[in-house]
Amino acid sequence: MALGRRSKSLKQGAKRRKKVGTSIESLPKEVMTTVLALVASRSLTDLINAKLSCKYLLQTSDDDFIFEKASIDKFSIFPWWNMTKQVSRFLNRCEESGNPEWLYILGLYEYFSTSKTDHGLNCLKRAANKGHGESSYVYSIILVCSGGKQKQHGLKLLASLKRGSEQESLG
Repeated sequence: MALGRRSKSLKQGAKRRKKVGTSIESLPKEVMTTVLALVASRSLTDLINAKLSCKYLLQTSDDDFIFEKASIDKFSIFPWWNMTKQVSRFLNRCEESGNPEWLYILGLYEYFSTSKTDHGLNCLKRAANKGHGESSYVYSIILVCSGGKQKQHGLKLLASLKRGSEQESLG
């Protein structure tokens, strides 16, 4: 009789452990989104591996915040005409999400290599507004070269960049 109660008790304990057990899905989506954004900012390979590990991470990884933070520095995007559909979709999503690295690259390409100068300048401005240093510099120089009111705005931006770099070197 004691053996029967014990096996029943073990089965109930196992059920309780399954319910109480820690799972990645028990973490709030906002926390996982932040973690995946950090992973994406360091390594796209690690982000892809995380996405492949379970459905929860695959679904969570579709957040715009992750695309905004994704690092594309080791991403092969050239030549443009040889880009796969997956790469193109990924980069479009990065643009929509406001990824400053991609906005900078796209802005340079659109402004200097195509006739889409307005779109290119807008991309550079968006990246600069997100604190991307190189974009801020290029955007400022373009405004200075444009003349008129834009020249004055560009000079103010350049001065603020100079003040920022002086403060960084002092601090």
